[in-house]
Amino acid sequence: MHTDARLDRLESEISALRKSNRRLRLVCTAAGLGLCAAFALALGDARSRVFDVLKAEQLQIVDQAGKTLINLGTDADGGTLFLQNAQGVTVLAAYAEGPGTGAIQLSDEQGATRINLNSDTDGGKLAILNSNDVNTFQTGVDTGGSGYAVVFDAQGNPRISQSVDTDGGVFTLYNLANAPAIQMYADDEARGFLAVNGSIEGSQGVILSSDIDGGSIALYNADGMNALWGYVTEDGRGILSAASETGQVRVSLGSDDDGGNLYLSNTQDASVVGLYVNSEGRGNAALRDEAGNDRARLLVDRDGGALFLGNKAGNTVVESYASPEGDGLLILSDRNAATRVESVGAKESGAIRLWDPSRNDAPARVIGTDSKPDSPEENDAE
Repeated sequence: MHTDARLDRLESEISALRKSNRRLRLVCTAAGLGLCAAFALALGDARSRVFDVLKAEQLQIVDQAGKTLINLGTDADGGTLFLQNAQGVTVLAAYAEGPGTGAIQLSDEQGATRINLNSDTDGGKLAILNSNDVNTFQTGVDTGGSGYAVVFDAQGNPRISQSVDTDGGVFTLYNLANAPAIQMYADDEARGFLAVNGSIEGSQGVILSSDIDGGSIALYNADGMNALWGYVTEDGRGILSAASETGQVRVSLGSDDDGGNLYLSNTQDASVVGLYVNSEGRGNAALRDEAGNDRARLLVDRDGGALFLGNKAGNTVVESYASPEGDGLLILSDRNAATRVESVGAKESGAIRLWDPSRNDAPARVIGTDSKPDSPEENDAE
């Protein structure tokens, strides 16, 4: 039975009892003082008697002015208790509900409900209403037997919720569209997650999490694709990957046993640029073709800087580096990587060495600052 219906029925019963009390007083007056005295003698002093059981269909407690303040009664669902304030407004109602469960309502001075405490098949529930009769807070037990709590705004829209699932606790903040904006929860491996959603609909934006190796951060684009991912490898090193709009990795920034590294990939997922530290602790740069084959390398060795260019067959055809003495060298090779030209910048004098394809033990010709130009006869003889 609804609370308003209970109150209406209670007011009707109170009015009927008041009329009955007036009739009873008239009858007592007509019967005379003798009858009242005989009744009092038969009854005895009520104040000295103790009743083990008092049975009644309804009990009303009134103030000195006869105004009812407490009503104990029953209805079709079970027992009822109503408390009125000095103005006769019901401010507390306790009763049994249809399913056989209990309910308590606390009201303000005007009789408007402000707190509801009840129970259902899942457990207890508590709701707090504002002055506009809108539910602003609710806590209770869900169907799984776990507790939950929800905080609503003035219009009754959810803004904060706390709950429990099979993995642990869940904390959620909602945006103006009533979609989750921030969530904190535990995964099935007992690790913490923080999700910051990136749109009014609540799609993924940022996820902070952890796994067996350490922490991780993932940034998603408007289509829900992972665009940036930072994590820790099983070796305890950090990795940062940037992806395309479709989620394909395009940039990888990380470290290995030798030091830091940076790799850039093309749309075919082939690594075409690599910056890294070699095993000697020196910097290396590699440029690759569309299939990921090395075509150019820029590095540092024990003598200084070095540059190597390769052809499409994978053979090195251009080499430039510093000699052990500190002079610059440039080597040009044919398509099969056989040396054809060497250019050396020595301190005393530069030199160009020309190699004959038929022999590799010594250059066929050396051109230096102290050599004379070839005569026409020598050129003809050659």
